[in-house]
Amino acid sequence: MVVNMFKELLAKSEPKESLQQHIQDGLKKVVELYSVLESQDEEITWPMWSDKGKRNLFFTALAKAVILHDIGKIDYKFQRKLVSRGKDESFERLLEELFQDFPKPHFERHEVLSTLLSSILLKEDKGKWHDKIITAILFHHFNRYFYELSEYPEIIFDNSEKLCEYLQFLKHRLDDFKEYFNNMLNELSEKFSDSEFIKEALYDLYNLEWNNIEVAHYQIAHIYEDDLSAFTEYYKPPNIIGKEVKDYSQEFFEFLVLLGALHRVDYSASGKVNVESENFGIFDFDNLARLIEEKIKGQVADKDSFNFWQKKIIEGLDNSRKLILIAPTGSGKTEFSILWGTKNPRKFVYTLPLRVALNDLFTRFKGSEDAQGYFEPQYVNILHSTSFIEYLKGNISDINVESKLTAARLLSDPVLLTTPDQIFLTSLNYYGSDKVLSVYPYSNLVIDEIQTLSPEMAAVIIRTLQIINSLGGNILIMTATFPPYFGKFFDALGFEKIDVSKSGIEVKNLRKPRHKIRVIEDNLFDYNRGADLTEEGLEAVRDFLRDKDNALLVVNNVKKAINLYKKLIDQKEFKELNGFNIYLLHSRIVEKYKSERIEKVKSDLRKGRKVILVATQVVEASVDVDFDFMITEISPIDSQIQRWGRVFRSRGNAEYNFDEPNILIFIGKEENGQRKFDRGTVAIYDRDVLVKTIDILKSSQNKPLSYLDERDMVEQTFSGDLLNKYVSEIEKNLDFLKYYSAAKKSEVQRIFRNIAGITVTVPQLMADDGEEGWQKEFAKIVLEGEELPWAEILKRLGITLENERERENWKWKLKSVLYEYSIGIPAFSVDKYRSRLRKEFKGFWVLDIKEVEELRRFGLDELKEFERLEKQELENSF
Repeated sequence: MVVNMFKELLAKSEPKESLQQHIQDGLKKVVELYSVLESQDEEITWPMWSDKGKRNLFFTALAKAVILHDIGKIDYKFQRKLVSRGKDESFERLLEELFQDFPKPHFERHEVLSTLLSSILLKEDKGKWHDKIITAILFHHFNRYFYELSEYPEIIFDNSEKLCEYLQFLKHRLDDFKEYFNNMLNELSEKFSDSEFIKEALYDLYNLEWNNIEVAHYQIAHIYEDDLSAFTEYYKPPNIIGKEVKDYSQEFFEFLVLLGALHRVDYSASGKVNVESENFGIFDFDNLARLIEEKIKGQVADKDSFNFWQKKIIEGLDNSRKLILIAPTGSGKTEFSILWGTKNPRKFVYTLPLRVALNDLFTRFKGSEDAQGYFEPQYVNILHSTSFIEYLKGNISDINVESKLTAARLLSDPVLLTTPDQIFLTSLNYYGSDKVLSVYPYSNLVIDEIQTLSPEMAAVIIRTLQIINSLGGNILIMTATFPPYFGKFFDALGFEKIDVSKSGIEVKNLRKPRHKIRVIEDNLFDYNRGADLTEEGLEAVRDFLRDKDNALLVVNNVKKAINLYKKLIDQKEFKELNGFNIYLLHSRIVEKYKSERIEKVKSDLRKGRKVILVATQVVEASVDVDFDFMITEISPIDSQIQRWGRVFRSRGNAEYNFDEPNILIFIGKEENGQRKFDRGTVAIYDRDVLVKTIDILKSSQNKPLSYLDERDMVEQTFSGDLLNKYVSEIEKNLDFLKYYSAAKKSEVQRIFRNIAGITVTVPQLMADDGEEGWQKEFAKIVLEGEELPWAEILKRLGITLENERERENWKWKLKSVLYEYSIGIPAFSVDKYRSRLRKEFKGFWVLDIKEVEELRRFGLDELKEFERLEKQELENSF
C-alpha cells in the first residue's frame, strides 16, 4: 500500500482534517479575502492592493504560502501526537508503513521543516515573492527565529542533522511525494478554476525544483564544503530598531501584510469562520442617515428643532480619510462616526477604552428586543478581554461562542467594536501584530475618548497611526476635549480638525450651562491618621449633603473611598443620611457586585430615591449615571471634567442656573505659598498639572459653566510650560518606541492598559452565592486547584449534554463565573496577598480568604487578615 501523504496524513486532529483538506479550506479563505478587496477597488489607496496587477501578484504569493505552509507536518512524531497511540490502529499502520526502514527525525517546530522544504523546492525568484513566502511560512507560528533571524544559513545549520535524515527519507519517497502533491494541485485546479491568481500559483508549483531534494541532501551531508546553492534564500526583514515609521520600506510593509494575511486565512480555515465578510453594502449612507434621524428624533421632545448636524458636516466634506471631531459629550459623536464610515465604505472598527461603555454600544449597534440597531446583528461583533460574556446573554444554545470569538480575534466582521489595545498596538512589534496590520488598508478606524490616554499610551497610538497612514487606512478621532499636547503630532499626520463649536451649526449640549463649582482650600483626608477624614472635611461634607436628595462623592484611591463610605453609613456620624441608599464603588470590588451596584444606583436615580455613591476614578467615564450634586478631590482638569460629566448629565435642554454650586472640590491647603496635597493624590497625579488646574478652577468658580467653558479650561491648563512638558514627554516616548518590541500581545496589552498585576477569583463568594448546586461544586473544584480538563469539570458538576455546541458554551459560562467573582490586584499590592494565593486555575489566581462578608461589602483593601499581615511585615522590616 502506498500512502497518499496529503490525503491521509493530518493537519489537525479535532476534528480530524487531512493536509489536503486544510490547504483547500485555506485557499477558499484566500479567494474570500480577494473577493472583498476586489469589491473595494475604489476605496483602497494602498498601491499593492489598489493596482490590480500588484494585487494579483500578492494573492498568487499568498496562495503558494497556503499550499506550502504545513508540508512540515509530514513528520512521524507530529502525526503520532495528533492521533493518540491505540486510538486509530489503521492510521498507526499507515504511519509505520510510510516511515519504515528510515530514521524518524522530528522537528519540534513543523513550520521550520515547512520553511526548509519550501526553500529547497521553490525557485530563486524574488519577483514572485518566493523569498517572502519562505519567511512568512517560517513566521506563521511563533518560534525563536522571529527575534533571532540572522543570516540565511543559520536555520539550515541549526537543523542540519535532522534535515539530512529527513531528506534521506524524502529521496526514497520522492516519486510518491511528487505524484500525490501534483494530484492535489490537479484537484485544487478543478475546484478553483475561476480564480486566475490561484491558477497562476498552481502553475508555478507544478514546476518545483524536485531535483533539489537530492542536491540539498548531498550539500547538507557535506556542509563543510559551504555550498548551499540548492536552497532559495528567504526574505530577511530589515532591522527597524531606531527607525522612524516613515523610513520603513514599502517592501517591509508588503511582507508584514502578506504574513498577516497568511495568519488570518490559516486561522479562519482552522476555526471554520469567514476570514472576511463581503457585506460592506450595509454601509449605505442614505439608509443609515434615515435610520439615525428616526432614532434621534424619537428621543427629543421638540422634533421641529431637531438639527441633523452629523449629516450636514459629512455631506460638506471633500476628503474625510483623516479627521478629528471635537463635539460635546452626548451630542451624537457615535452617529457621526457611523455616517463617516459610509462616506468611504470599508470595514468599520470602533474603539473605546471602556468595556462597560463598549458593551452598551454593542447593544445599540446590533439592536435588542426593544430597539432596532444600526446594523443587522450578524454583521456586528465585539472584542475585548471579557467580550465572551456578551455572547452568553440570551439562550446559550443559540450561539457558537467559540466561532464568534475566533471571528472577532481575526477581525472578520464588517463592524467590530473593540478596545484600543486590540487594534492600536502594532507599533510595539509583538508577534501576531501583522494580523491586525493586514486589515489597515481596507478599514475605517475610529478612536473615541482619546483624551483618556496618558502621554505614554498616546505615543503608542501616534506611532501606530503612522503605520496606518503608510498603509492607507482611514482614521477618525473623536473627543469632547481635545488635549492640546496632541495637536502637533496629529497635524504632522495630516489630520483635518472639525470643531463643531466653530462650524456654525448648533449642536446639543454645546452652550447650555450644566455645572457650577466651588473650591474648598483644605484636604479631605489626613494621611497622618491612616487616611481618615479631616474634621474640616467631615464638616464640609455634612453641610453640603444637607437637604440633598442624591450626590456623588469621588476620591482618589480605594482606601479613602472605604474610609469615607464607613463614615457615611455610621448613623452616629451622619444621622441626617438615615433613609439614604449609600453605595461604594472602586476597582477592587468583586466584578459581580460592582455591576450589581451600578445597576442599583441607576435604578434608584431613575425612581427618585435618595442615594449617595462613594467612588474612585472608576466612575469617571465607565459609569453612565446622572447625579444632582458632587463632592470630589482635586485631580487634573481633564479628569475633573470627566467626573463632572456624571452630574446634571441627561437633562435635555435644562440649564443649571441656581445660586448654589452643584460641584464641591477639595483642592488642599496652601502653606507658605505651597499647595499641600496628601500622598494618596500625588502618588497618581502630576503635581505641576494639579497646581495649574487649581489656578484655573479658582478663576472659574461660582459661575455657570457650559461645555465650551470647560473645554477652554482644559486648553488654559495645558498651555505654556505645561504644554511643552507634555509634548516633550510624548516625543521622548516616541523616541523610546523606536527601540522597543515585545514577544507577546499579552505583554504589550499589560503595558498599554497600565494594569501590571494579577486577576484573582474568590471561590468562597462563588459558593456562598451559588443558588444552583453546580456553582457550589464548581467553587469547590476551583479551591482545590486541580487543573482539570473542562470535560471532566462538567462531569463532576453533573452537566451532561449531547449537543457539542452546548458543551462548549458551558465552558464559556463557567469562565464567566470565574470572571464574575474576580478582582484585579495591582502589582504593588500582590505581595500583600501572596500568602493567600493558591495556584492558577484557568487563567485566574485563586484567593483563599475567610472574611467573605467584609470582602463582599468593602472590597479587597478592607480585610483585617491582610492588615495584620501587612503590619507584621512592616514590623519585621525594622
